[in-house]
Amino acid sequence: MIKILLMPAKGVGDYHITLLESALLNENINVSFPDNIKFARVLPIFRRIKKLRVNILHTYWIHGIAGFVAKNVIFSCIKFLLFCIDIYLVKYLLKTKIVWTVNNLYSHEFIYPKFEKFGRTFFAKKVDAIVCHCFKAKDLIQREYRASPEKIYVIPMGNYTKYYKNEILKDQARKILNIKSEDFIFLHFGRVKKYKGIDSLIKSFNELERNDKIKLLIVGSLSNEVYGQKLVKLANQNKNIIFKFEYIPDDEIQIYMNASDIVVTPYRNILNSGEIIVAIGFSKPIVAPRLGCIMEMIDEEGSFLYNPKVKQGLKDALMKSLNSRNTLSNMGFYNYNLSNKLDWEKVGKLTKQVYQNL
Repeated sequence: MIKILLMPAKGVGDYHITLLESALLNENINVSFPDNIKFARVLPIFRRIKKLRVNILHTYWIHGIAGFVAKNVIFSCIKFLLFCIDIYLVKYLLKTKIVWTVNNLYSHEFIYPKFEKFGRTFFAKKVDAIVCHCFKAKDLIQREYRASPEKIYVIPMGNYTKYYKNEILKDQARKILNIKSEDFIFLHFGRVKKYKGIDSLIKSFNELERNDKIKLLIVGSLSNEVYGQKLVKLANQNKNIIFKFEYIPDDEIQIYMNASDIVVTPYRNILNSGEIIVAIGFSKPIVAPRLGCIMEMIDEEGSFLYNPKVKQGLKDALMKSLNSRNTLSNMGFYNYNLSNKLDWEKVGKLTKQVYQNL
């Protein structure tokens, strides 16, 4: 039997881990998790694998355990050194195969660019297989990490349609949020972070002709209070921009998704977008930049894609969506069908094949 240690632990990062676990269990793969998600002990991975006697380590985000986001450079170097020792012992002493799913080329904070690039390149050479979610990502991984293409596997991200409730109709959702039925609602949903380009979205929205029936709803918990204050200031008291800076429980996500007409994801830089996967699962048309894997996730049939290097690109996409109101419902239905193709059963089978190849 294939026995894996899957990192990080469930409940850390996002729901991808939980859904992947279910898909792998359906393939009769034994899945275990770290017993100390903060990795406070020395050699936490080695200790766990030695105890469980798993034959494959499958890890996702490494920026935390490898020290790439530590605020102190000395602490960052020490943490990375301990991570390297841990990996060496796992690979060469325990003879454990290592699989790395690359969701982001670099951490969103990207505090130490040269150091992080060195660390990720080192890790890419040590792992036995790399999983990414699109062919664009495969090309970028080969170039950035100098990784061999033979050990890079492309497995699409699975959807979230069965994870989030979707029982509330549009009129019900709007009534809960006190939104008028005739209003047009742009929605940005998810944790509020700089790399998501929300400030650019506010600027572009403010450049549209003022209309009290056109509103921008920005919903999500703040990761930085100063950035949140900057966004409110940028709104310049535009009453058509509505902020809700708080965590939204899973069961309530449907309210905001179903109340909106279109979801906007104005990323500055991105490789994969879980937020787009969530939105298309709610039959939402999308406004998004042509970046990373986005163009392999969605297309012009269900989305308004723009060049992020063009100054008016985002504004023009917003305008185009406003002028296409009659087609938005069909676009959303098209995206829902795209979402259904991102099947977790297929993800589980393809991931099992990677393990078997090792």
